[in-house]
Amino acid sequence: MLFEVIGFLISTLIGSIVLIYRLTGDIGPNCIKRLLYGIALKNWKICQPKRMNNYNSTNPTTTRDIGILPCAEENLLEEPLQLKSQNETDEFTFYGIDDNGNSFVGKILKFYGGITEITLHLSLHGVSYSVYRKGQSSSSKEFILGNFKFEIVESMRCWRIWYNGILENDNNGTSVHAVINFLWKPFDSPMDSRRDININLLTNFCTNYGNFGSNLFDFASVLTDGYTQFGAHHGTIRIDEGQEEGLYLYGFRLRKWDFISLGIQGKFGFPKQELELFGMSGSDGKAFRLVGTNGGWIDGSRLFPSNKNFHITQVDLEPEAFLQKSLPKLFTFSDEHRSVLIEIWPSFQTRTLRDMEVVSLKLTINGRSGRGILLRKLGNLLTSSRFSTIIDTTVISPTHVMEKAESAFFDNKPQQGGPGKLEKAWKVESEIVSFNSTVEKDISVMGGKGASLAQLYQLSGDSKEFKTAKGFCVTTALFKRNLPLDEFRIMFSNSKTSELDQTCLEVMKRIKLSNARSHIVSMIGSWIDDTFGEIEVKLAVRSSGVLEDGSELSCAGQNETFLGVLPQDVAGKVVDCWASLFTPQSVRYRLNHGQPAVSEMAVVVQEMVHASAAGVLFTADPRTGNPFKLMISGNYGLGESVVSAKCDPDTISLLRTSENSRSVMKLEIGEKRLGKKKSKIILNEDGLTSEVDMTDEESRSFCINDKVAIDLGEIAIRIEQELGELKPVDIEWALHENGSIYILQCRNITSLDSWTDFELIHEADSAYVTTFERLTHANTGEVMPGVTSPLSLSVVLKLLDIGIQHQTNLRSGISTPIVPYTNQKCIVSRQRILLNILNVMFSSLDKEINTSQVASDLSIFGHRVLDESLHALAVERHGITPPWKKLKELKNLIMVVISLSRKLNS
Repeated sequence: MLFEVIGFLISTLIGSIVLIYRLTGDIGPNCIKRLLYGIALKNWKICQPKRMNNYNSTNPTTTRDIGILPCAEENLLEEPLQLKSQNETDEFTFYGIDDNGNSFVGKILKFYGGITEITLHLSLHGVSYSVYRKGQSSSSKEFILGNFKFEIVESMRCWRIWYNGILENDNNGTSVHAVINFLWKPFDSPMDSRRDININLLTNFCTNYGNFGSNLFDFASVLTDGYTQFGAHHGTIRIDEGQEEGLYLYGFRLRKWDFISLGIQGKFGFPKQELELFGMSGSDGKAFRLVGTNGGWIDGSRLFPSNKNFHITQVDLEPEAFLQKSLPKLFTFSDEHRSVLIEIWPSFQTRTLRDMEVVSLKLTINGRSGRGILLRKLGNLLTSSRFSTIIDTTVISPTHVMEKAESAFFDNKPQQGGPGKLEKAWKVESEIVSFNSTVEKDISVMGGKGASLAQLYQLSGDSKEFKTAKGFCVTTALFKRNLPLDEFRIMFSNSKTSELDQTCLEVMKRIKLSNARSHIVSMIGSWIDDTFGEIEVKLAVRSSGVLEDGSELSCAGQNETFLGVLPQDVAGKVVDCWASLFTPQSVRYRLNHGQPAVSEMAVVVQEMVHASAAGVLFTADPRTGNPFKLMISGNYGLGESVVSAKCDPDTISLLRTSENSRSVMKLEIGEKRLGKKKSKIILNEDGLTSEVDMTDEESRSFCINDKVAIDLGEIAIRIEQELGELKPVDIEWALHENGSIYILQCRNITSLDSWTDFELIHEADSAYVTTFERLTHANTGEVMPGVTSPLSLSVVLKLLDIGIQHQTNLRSGISTPIVPYTNQKCIVSRQRILLNILNVMFSSLDKEINTSQVASDLSIFGHRVLDESLHALAVERHGITPPWKKLKELKNLIMVVISLSRKLNS
């Protein structure tokens, strides 16, 4: 009878739900919806793969389980996503703020086809700066566009943020030169946006706006895939070559992969207006983050100075209140243990960047002064037309590069061969190609120098301002067909470090003694006749490695260049260029930059320019990266005397003035310095070059006049905008005897992102959760005094920190997750090891300071440390230890002693 009654009630309930769904398209009561959505979300969460924190630090069986090094899954997650369709995007955002209101927001958004956009906002001492750029990224394997880069140092544990370029002052519209160097370190473990979902907030969201249709539990279309992590930005900022200023910003990082045509709008039928609210108080180390749309809150978490992270379960205001021009003055939210009252001060700054608003907030968090950042994604980039997501007429970017990028995006053409390469205009098998036969550069075929010269040649054809010497390129295909590269790889792989130089010399000898010259001489002779005719011509034979003159590596001076070569000698010089790829200095340069010993090379053959003066020009100061200061170095004769540093050249600086970061107004002569020129290199009638003494008149005069200098600057700026990939460039120029300007070479300046002394000193530093951490080198200063080696910091110290975390769990009897991503107990500062006494020694305290704690201070420090203020700080962070917990700690301590005693006896 009982079972019949229960069956009747259940069948009646199900029948009622079906009837309501048939009539209304929904199942009705929110309580039922909340229950079903809660169950569905929990089941959906369990089914998601665990992609991070796959460690077993408690009972490790391998070194991988300990977590001192990133696992393979985390390394793969941190790499840029290889986008396979027009609808996919890969977004990476860092943001942070300090107690003084200084803040930073940086975002890199990658689209299919290599198109990338960057957004950067900086607030420093009340002055707001920003920049937005879009263009073709130089690398599909990095988060980079122009001189803005997110560089991975260690997966999930350390990132480097670097920018060197122009920012616009939002207060007065002027432009400044800014250099930003940050190291980002985490406070806690990363949170998977799919697996570590906030079930409480998502259940409320789905209950209020979900519809039980055909996609009943299709949460994948609601939740953006990715991961998040609390952390700190520690680094320096320099504005207009002023004083370098150190900053420590508390913040967050957000990585997400999305689809342009999908998202919450497709599921729930309203435009998606995203917002992200972050708040922190540096005095107590408590921070929170809320994520919502105009439909409701979908995520939220709260971080404590003990590095514990709790989900926010309830918010008393809807996100719609934070999408208005005026913000609410008060709101509250609750986590799993307590409620928090937030007061937003009325004085806040708002800056609109593209489709995102950045609002800097002053907060009061449970009575404590704090700061916050509100990011509002107004409108929906994902619902805008495909055309508007690509084209931005306000951006400084190469016009033809943008057109090609857009064409590749719309025509669904995949990138060929990796970064910096689009559709090829010739077959890869071509052994020699002419400059004017190429449509797109391909570094893998023509090398860095050859690809750059091909573009310069085409650009000069449309310009009356400068010329590029005609010529052709012997491609890497001929290099690969004539040299036994696999044998060379075996030779280098079997070579010891001490034998590297000898191996290089053996490879060079084999190349020069091979039959390569006889195989290519007739082919090259035909190309010389077709390109230059039958007139007597002297040629330059220049190496063009595939790693040379790129956006990241320069390789300047590593490989051979031959000037004044007669046509009949070109084939031999080509082989000599090939051999120069394996000189000890060239091989070591590649190995030091993480590249293979055996690379590939093309060779450029060009007509020599009879130069009256020549030199180099940088479109930004090569020391600081200041784009408002162009630098020209030159000497009489050929430019070899300048690039090889055989003379003290003339130096002229050009000042680039502008009203803002998007419009160059004019160039004017800045500082001029007459070099102590003693000699110059000239081209003789027999084709050989020689160094001759300078005349007195030449020594006392500049090699070029002011007009030529201005003309050179204007040409360089045009080349930078067309070919520079949003980076400053270094060009080699020559002034012909007839007054024409020739551009001989163009490459990006690659030395600007070198690590600073500050970054090198603080690379291993731990992230501090508060501004009032208590650290000591007692004990650690005796065991590991002074500066600790990188190996000890990256292995031994991490093992020690994980061990202390494990022992703390054993002592307390509470199974707190061990965090391998950051040092919580053993802190690193300036490569020295310290102990965080608040988290190690004072994590378990009574209401009042007792005798045992004082005795512990005396035994460790030699004097009393725990005073009333420190005791209050520790109690606020960890709470007062209840009696039952003390008994549990005593029991666990006895068990540890017994276990150790048994191990010693055995």
